[in-house]
Amino acid sequence: MCLTIPAKVISIHDFPDSPVRNITVRDSRGEKDIKALMLPDLEVGDWVLYASNAAVSKISEEDAREILELLEPKSNRNHKGFRSTL
Repeated sequence: MCLTIPAKVISIHDFPDSPVRNITVRDSRGEKDIKALMLPDLEVGDWVLYASNAAVSKISEEDAREILELLEPKSNRNHKGFRSTL
């Protein structure tokens, strides 16, 4: 079983003639470079769920915030319920 983590896409690096895209995402732990395959409509500012080193689906910002709130220990939340890094 894998846990997928929400992250915001901050940059996209396409390769000519390849379905694989390298993307940089930001989650509560910082920035990470991952692969995005089968997500052709992905744009900077979108939210994805990723596991290990791959984005597995695109999600809404509302869904991302809800998941992050559920994953975040109460002791680490600010007054709005989210870390200020996102």
